[in-house]
Amino acid sequence: MARIQIVLSEETAAAVQARGNSSEAGRVCLERYFALLERGLAEARNTLTVAEVSLLCDICNGKIFGPHTLLYLSVEAEDAEDGYFDKWSVDRAALVGKLQRMSAVAIAATVDAIERFWRAASTGMTVPFTTVLGADPEPPVRPA
Repeated sequence: MARIQIVLSEETAAAVQARGNSSEAGRVCLERYFALLERGLAEARNTLTVAEVSLLCDICNGKIFGPHTLLYLSVEAEDAEDGYFDKWSVDRAALVGKLQRMSAVAIAATVDAIERFWRAASTGMTVPFTTVLGADPEPPVRPA
């Protein structure tokens, strides 16, 4: 196993310690978190179009979501300037509605993917918007 060192807030450290041996509990908590993000990405891929993901990346450039603002992605979309919606040919109300209906896990996974996209882009990597969610998102399937 790889060893890394992280610094936690007192609150987070207490939460880890309440779950047992700090190293083991921290590892298990992170593994669970990443497993949940994978499930959330699957939901996001089935909900959002490439244009919508591209717009979200665009409006979240430089944005840092903390634990208390993580679920405000729909607010970011709702408050974005009209030019972003024109640029990506996305309907604001439709996107905001989708974001409001997505599970908290899917929103967290989308935010995490956007943050990883910008981190990769900041290192000079060219990352196509179509791969932000881990695979080309398909337009959502509409019932007949």
